[in-house]
Amino acid sequence: FVHDKVQTAAFALVGTNSDSDDGDSRSRTSSTRESKERFLVQAGKLLLELYETNEGQSWMLILGTDLQCRGISLLQTSQERDALAQQCFDAASELRNTSAFESAASLTRIAMDLLGRGVDCWKRNYNLTLSLYNLNAAMEYCVGNQEACDNCVMAIIANTKTMEERYNAYYIYMENLGALRRHDEALRLGLELIRKLKKGYVPRRVTPVHMLTEVIRTISMVRRISDEKLINHEVCEDESIILYGRALMSICTAAYFCNDKEVLVFASLRSARLSLRYGYTKATSFGICACGMVCGALGNFKEAMRLGRVGLKVATRFACPEVDTMTYFLYYIMLYHMDNKNVGNGDNLMKMYQVGLDSGNVGGACMNACGALSVHLNAGSMRLNRFIAAAEKHVEEAGLYKKKALRPVLMGLQQFALNLAGRSSSYTTFEGDGIKNLDEVLRESDAATVRYICFMMVNCSAYFWEWEEHVTEAKIGVRYASETKPGYFILFDQFWRCSTFLHLYEKNHKHAMKRLALQEFKRIRRNMDLGLENHKTFVTMLEAELAARLHGKPFDVVMPMYDASILEAQQDGYNNFTAVMRERAGEYCLRKGQPELAKEYLALSLGGFEQWGANGKASQMRSKFKEVLSETE
Repeated sequence: FVHDKVQTAAFALVGTNSDSDDGDSRSRTSSTRESKERFLVQAGKLLLELYETNEGQSWMLILGTDLQCRGISLLQTSQERDALAQQCFDAASELRNTSAFESAASLTRIAMDLLGRGVDCWKRNYNLTLSLYNLNAAMEYCVGNQEACDNCVMAIIANTKTMEERYNAYYIYMENLGALRRHDEALRLGLELIRKLKKGYVPRRVTPVHMLTEVIRTISMVRRISDEKLINHEVCEDESIILYGRALMSICTAAYFCNDKEVLVFASLRSARLSLRYGYTKATSFGICACGMVCGALGNFKEAMRLGRVGLKVATRFACPEVDTMTYFLYYIMLYHMDNKNVGNGDNLMKMYQVGLDSGNVGGACMNACGALSVHLNAGSMRLNRFIAAAEKHVEEAGLYKKKALRPVLMGLQQFALNLAGRSSSYTTFEGDGIKNLDEVLRESDAATVRYICFMMVNCSAYFWEWEEHVTEAKIGVRYASETKPGYFILFDQFWRCSTFLHLYEKNHKHAMKRLALQEFKRIRRNMDLGLENHKTFVTMLEAELAARLHGKPFDVVMPMYDASILEAQQDGYNNFTAVMRERAGEYCLRKGQPELAKEYLALSLGGFEQWGANGKASQMRSKFKEVLSETE
């Protein structure tokens, strides 16, 4: 009625009698209010009758229930109150399915008030009370009312009759602990929950041996099954298995933020194996994509992409956005590191970030945001002023949600972009508005995060041709890569390390640098031969650099190689690497006494960096190639 003045005016006349004598105004007001409430209740009943004859018109159920709730004061018996509570539960369930969590939470609160919040409601209407409290706990979690969620879970645990009836409450409690940034407690509770479900052995402490055993058993099982059978496997109806699958996915999120690699891999693969044994659940798509990630880490990239594609198709069988947030994250990250076409991956990850927030999966949302920013920066696909603003937002968000594992990486991405944009004290000093205290960040980070920050530092110095600035970090990156053994998330690390060692060899002719450069190049080529298609572009770029700076190939051999690398980078969507290779080709031409050709390459490179918003890099280029570029202005 709010949006229609005519209807508002008509509704105001309900219960009004212009011919009545003056009487007690208070009594007349009460009568008018009651008349309006009865009018709304009758309208609600009419909508509910229409809903029963028009299945699928869920808005009739929701609006009809809302109208009936306006007449709660008219209810006389507990049976009437229980009946309306049931309608509220049904309507709230429909609202939950459309991600209208706030409205769903509001209806569940009304329903709980209708039933009465004491022990009596559990005695009088046990099944409805249990279902309603479970739904309310989930909705309070989704809208961020952690205390209300916690109270609801405690009521379920205190009043339920069996352990099976408490499993869902324990799961919600685990999710709530994650929302409260208590990931260690959430991880312990999750592992304890799946032990109680008794669907397979779960050790008290997951060791590397347990992790490897799960890898062997699950991967060997999945490899024997065709795509069609994997996609169309039967659906599980067992509530305990469905809960087990959801719990495993939450354990994976908690393990990620606790930096527990063994539990992360163990739980991911257990999810897939459980689904193949008992039937698919909403969480299965995540487990299948996780299997793909493990295959990639083992060097079987063909199988990795197969399982990634299967996982997406399985996801379409279930309407579950909170799981899709993680499934698509794994797939897009795999695609980004394997496919030779880079277009759209950053935007796709950012879309899943929003899906994660909308569905209540905050941890998954933060992971997608971090992945999206990393993709955009490595591809030069977002203007740096927008990138810096986005990075600052997500750094604050990760702090707010206490996603400590992501915050140092996000801070590093922000600082790297600030340096490129010329918004830091110097081009290569990795401290400023992004990272206030580099030593403190490195000291408090795990090995994988240190490796990633070292990579960004090496990357930054290489952009500005300050090859000796972070050579120590380049060597640290080699060591940490050896220790943490990342599977295929290291292409960019290897490229910039190879470039650094190569240019240092060209400058100082130290054989140690030559050995390190060739070592990194061979690793990239090996991964390309194993099936990582996107490595071909970087092999082409490094082959041009090796020919020019290490092997001393003739000019007429080197330049076509540079042109081929620029074309490939351009076609694959790497705007920044296109500018990088043009700059290197221009510098090579200048050293070989070809100033006119050098001017052409360097001017195009400068334009590319300026279009990206890398004003710091553009300023450094104008200074480094002052004589050549001054003629183009």
